[in-house]
Order: sequence, then C-alpha cells, then structure tokens
Amino acid sequence: MRLQYINWFRYPRMLLVYSIFYRHVHGIPIPRCLTFWYNYGSALALVLVLQLVTGVVSAMYYVASYGFRSLVLLMGHLNWGCMVRWLHMNGASWMFGCMYLHIGRNWLFESWHVRLGWYMGWLVLCVAFIVGFTGYVLPWGNMSLWAAKVITGLVGAVPFIGPKLCVWLWGGFGCSVYTVRLIFSVHFLFPFVLRGLVFAHFLALHVCGAAGPDRVYDAGGVRLPFGAEFEAKDCVVLVAVLSLLVLVSCWCAADAENFVTADPSASPAHIKPEWYFLAYYAMLRAVPDKLVGVLVMLGGVVRLLLLGACVSGVRGCLR
Repeated sequence: MRLQYINWFRYPRMLLVYSIFYRHVHGIPIPRCLTFWYNYGSALALVLVLQLVTGVVSAMYYVASYGFRSLVLLMGHLNWGCMVRWLHMNGASWMFGCMYLHIGRNWLFESWHVRLGWYMGWLVLCVAFIVGFTGYVLPWGNMSLWAAKVITGLVGAVPFIGPKLCVWLWGGFGCSVYTVRLIFSVHFLFPFVLRGLVFAHFLALHVCGAAGPDRVYDAGGVRLPFGAEFEAKDCVVLVAVLSLLVLVSCWCAADAENFVTADPSASPAHIKPEWYFLAYYAMLRAVPDKLVGVLVMLGGVVRLLLLGACVSGVRGCLR
C-alpha cells in the first residue's frame, strides 16, 4: 500500500503553532513596495534574543561583590567564555545601531501617525537606555566606575532631594559594591520588561498597521502575504547582521580603559560613554548649569514622544 504524501504546511490549521505563525506573521498582508529599510525591526528582534541568551549565561558566573574578577573567571574558565562576553558587549552596540536605523526610517517615512506603535517604540527606547547604561557599569573597570559616578551624580541635580537620592543609589556616600549590586539587579530584570514592551510594540504594529510614504500605498492597493518575499529579505539582513557581529566580536572592540580594575583615585584621561550615548552626553556637556543640562538631555528623549502629537496637531491646524 503506497503511503500518500501529505504536505502539512499547506494546511496550517493542522498544526497549532504553525497556524498561529501563519496568521500573525507569515500571512499578514504587506504592501509590495517595502524596501530593506523595513527589515531592521527583524534584525532588532534577533539581536535582542542573542542578548538575552548571552546575558543569562554571563549572569550565571557574575558576582556583584567581585565585579571585574568574576568576568575574568567567565573568560578564563568557561569554554567559549570570551566569545560569550564579546557577543554580549558588542551586541549592545549592534542593538542600538539597528534601533537608531529603525527610528530613522520611521522618522523619514512619518510613522508617528501610527501613534500607538510610535509610543510603544519610545518606551522600548527608554528601557533600552537603562539596560545599556547599567550593562556598561557592570564590568566595573575604571571607565565603568567613573561613568557610574557621572551618570548617578546627575540625580543630585534634583532640587531638595537630589543628595539623598544619590546616597540611596550609591548605597553609601560613593560608588561601591552596593552600587554594583543595585545596578546588577536592574540590568537583570529590565531586559524582561524590554521583551514585554517589544511584544506590545509588535501587537500595536499588527493592530494599527505599518506607516510609510505615500508611494508604498499607491501601487494599485496590491498587498502580498508577508511570507511571499519579505521573509527572504529578512533572512538576508539577519544573516548579514549576525555575521558582522561575530566578525567584530572576534576582534574585541572596546575601550582599553575598561580592562583595568576600577580605581577611584585614578580617573581616565577622557571620561566618555559608549557611542550610542554620545549625543545625549554632548547635550549634557553643552550647558554649564547641571540641572539645565539634565533637562536638555531629557528633552532630547522626550521630543521623540511628542513628535507625533505635535506634528499631527500642526497639520490639523493648517488644514
């Protein structure tokens, strides 16, 4: 008796998992004119998953009381420990790079008209800033120590209660091991909050739809299933991003000052954050007054949230 061949993937309802995937990813209608600029969201998802995996492995060997020495243990005594740390460290730069490209594309194509998706994306950016800063402090090298002093010291600019907040953040009257414990707790918990916000951002995208230039919707109203050609584009971008990340991780790109044990008595020649924080650090340094500089820096973040409401309101008045 000849067995009849059944192509299970032609009948998605037979498999619950594939059915859900088909309805919410593979089969959703997408304008046919989308370009590679729309693939950085998928690249972000890949980098976030990679960061979660490497972060959990690193957390198994990280001890906040030892900080720098625990990372030496991870790199020296765990098979492929160096690659785990380099992937996690350089993955943060890759994540922010893809995120800035994603925001730039949305800015260019006026995606703030989809307000729910824009606001959820802004929350994702804010939480990513918190995760990125706390992760930069955890190696507890010399640059990490002084970066923690500068950033946590900004809380002291808050009128009346600023000095008390600084003491609460530091766990004393200066950055110490208690500061590292607090930062490690935040850095371990907030990525899970970030994943929840990314999922909410994904749902908002599917409920409200994706925005884009008018030419995207002028193609005769023709829409194709996402799996027709866009999954292939996603695969190309994902392979390229992952390959470049592994290639860069083989040659660790990091500040040499952060490979020296934290020393409160020896400040680095130039205290600077990672490249993805340089714009906000420049805003802070551009104003002599500490409180005004903090407000200007926060304004640079909040303006992204207000962009959709302000532009939509101005256009409504002009009409």
